[in-house]
Amino acid sequence: MTAHQTNPSNDDPSPVIPGFEEIAQHLSQQFSTSTNEVATSPPTSLPTYLDRSTKVPAAPTRPVFRVDAAHPFASPTSTISNPVLQQVRAAFGRVNSQAAVEPLPHREPLHARDRFAGDPRDDVRLQWADGAELWWHFDVEARMVDRETLWITEKFEEFFLRYLKPVWWGRFVEGINDFLSMIHNELIQPVWSFVTAPIRAIAHLIPDIDWPWNFELRGANVSLKQSPFRRIVFDSQLASQVVERLWDDPDEFLAAGQTLTQDDYGAVARVPVKAPTTDGHFRNAAVGLLKRFNLRGVTHTLTRLLLFTRGSRSWTYGREMLDAGVGTARPLAMVEDRLGPFRFQSFVLTEQVDGTPLPEFLATTTLNSLELDRLAGQFARIWHTLGELRIVHGAMHASNFVVTPDRQLKLINLDGTWRHWFDLTFLHRRDRDWLRFMKAWRGQPETGAAFRAAVARHFEEVQVAQRQLISQPLPMRLQRAA
Repeated sequence: MTAHQTNPSNDDPSPVIPGFEEIAQHLSQQFSTSTNEVATSPPTSLPTYLDRSTKVPAAPTRPVFRVDAAHPFASPTSTISNPVLQQVRAAFGRVNSQAAVEPLPHREPLHARDRFAGDPRDDVRLQWADGAELWWHFDVEARMVDRETLWITEKFEEFFLRYLKPVWWGRFVEGINDFLSMIHNELIQPVWSFVTAPIRAIAHLIPDIDWPWNFELRGANVSLKQSPFRRIVFDSQLASQVVERLWDDPDEFLAAGQTLTQDDYGAVARVPVKAPTTDGHFRNAAVGLLKRFNLRGVTHTLTRLLLFTRGSRSWTYGREMLDAGVGTARPLAMVEDRLGPFRFQSFVLTEQVDGTPLPEFLATTTLNSLELDRLAGQFARIWHTLGELRIVHGAMHASNFVVTPDRQLKLINLDGTWRHWFDLTFLHRRDRDWLRFMKAWRGQPETGAAFRAAVARHFEEVQVAQRQLISQPLPMRLQRAA
């Protein structure tokens, strides 16, 4: 049975590395010739670290971390002294490394009440840093405080956005809306109705009065009837009963129809329109669309008292586009509530265009390249004609183009149209119309390219036609114009 052998000390590397004593002795002899002032042992004797006769000190009661060998900037005054490592430091000039560094200011130790209890690793970090050097304590504390504060903030914000804000914000907005609606319905509207009741009663009787300055003008195509408080312009082929209903009370005529849309800006309804003649002039006008354009507040009303109303724009530019060959809904009548020259609420009655909006038609119908080019060519002609008339639609979305059952493209909703005489405003508004139309084809590059190519091709055709017309002699030009 072999004798019990005691475990060698951790500081004794001889069993691990053979010949380590000779290497250490050689290093100690080399480092003794260094110019730095370091106390070295004689070359004939081994250092204390390697002297086997030296008594090994008793093991410490708590584990000691060897940070001096792991970190090059650790303190030279460690719990376990290593002469060889001190000689290596002396050779590279790091004996007085602490003296060369400017000392940090005094700092009170971090008390237990200042530590963070949210993360159980905080106490371990601080307990480890309390026994280390000052710079290490500063670094651990700064990293811990900055990171944990940011972590807490992010977690609180995430919790708030996920759980609290949807409930709180939705209820808050709903409560504000209910509160304002209650004030309007229970306080403002009753008081306003009571104050304006006499005025509304008189205004309701005003159109029925046979004023001596009322006049009516009948024409072959367009007729006019006007009083100080109302003005109606209508197609001469329109039935007389429809004209009378529009003149007496257009709101009642609108309410009697089939309401399509109704909001703060206006209302649209289908109303019956019968053709008085048998020549088929209004063959598509058995059902018409009556639109009402509301007033948008006091400021909007006062700034547009002397301007054209939206109903008058739909009437005027609709008739002009039809004369120019642009397909659109035929205007049948226009009504304005007026007070002398001041204009207020307006109405417009047009034919109903049967068809499908352009984006929906292209999404539900399979077209070949030839049919798509033919449809894009119709848009190019409409676009070029509007440019020649210097008319801007104002809301040229793709949904305002309707494709009829016979594949004809028509432009509707003309209440925002306007003619611009100066390029400064016309070109800017025309670019906006183009961008509005092309916005519908962002996800369909082939369709957008077809419309762009059709507009460019039509422009080139017009340019070629103009050059040929200019190159002809003057008598031929006059003859062709005649």
